[in-house]
Amino acid sequence: MDIGIRGEKTKLGNHKIALILDSFFLFIIEKKTFMTKVSNPLKTITCLLIAILLSSFGHNIEAQIKKVPSDFPTIAQAIAGAQSGDTIILSPGTYSEKGMTINKPLTISSEWILTGDEAKIESTVIDALGGKLFTINSDEVEVSGLKIINGDHTLDIHANVSVKYNLMINNLDAVSMESGGGGYVGYNLFENNGDEGIDLDINENGSDIIIEYNTIDDSNDDGIEIRLFTAPNQNIHYEIRNNIIIGSKRAAIQIISYDVYTGKVFNIHHNVFQNCMTGLGCME
Repeated sequence: MDIGIRGEKTKLGNHKIALILDSFFLFIIEKKTFMTKVSNPLKTITCLLIAILLSSFGHNIEAQIKKVPSDFPTIAQAIAGAQSGDTIILSPGTYSEKGMTINKPLTISSEWILTGDEAKIESTVIDALGGKLFTINSDEVEVSGLKIINGDHTLDIHANVSVKYNLMINNLDAVSMESGGGGYVGYNLFENNGDEGIDLDINENGSDIIIEYNTIDDSNDDGIEIRLFTAPNQNIHYEIRNNIIIGSKRAAIQIISYDVYTGKVFNIHHNVFQNCMTGLGCME
């Protein structure tokens, strides 16, 4: 039996399979005294074993690593060829791509995710060519360990997504949470953004969000902009903590409100604001 673990095939010898099966047999045989009216115990045991093995190994068999450019020449082709749960790893280099849509759970990262070497982040560059890099419509997507430059609403997020340990330079709204957006944004550097570093346009279809340990430097508008929208009872929790926001031309954090109770809850604490026009702005 071949069990795929992060794309690497691990061969389990027959003796190991036998040990696994023997352990299940012992368990089931011990329990059979509590079973009554079993016409064919061996058939019952076999069916249970198959179900247990499929349940235990099915996820690992499917989830794999896809490498760019060794397995796929482009990021777009890797996304198209990947299965739900796969990890796409970019080798160091510069990739000039934009306009990709993600409709399934994936992780897209650099070799940093395997090694923890932060130099891999700096050397793995995606140039979004002035457009949207990823439109993300699926929950359980992670974008991490990448240097992403020159985008416009670069990460266009409509689901519960994780964005972490990235360098996002010279973008216009580097992270743009729209409609059903939410999730986690942490440990990123946002620098020289033409509008906001993080733009949160989450409405009643969205989910809770944590924004922490980011550095947002020299945004042309706000460091973080949050729009409340007019729908009542949105009931979304924003946790914004331990960020450093420097040199925003307007507010470090701007909240744009409307004359309606939205049910949104904000916990904003332990952030550092420096050389911004205002720290926390509230406007209609």
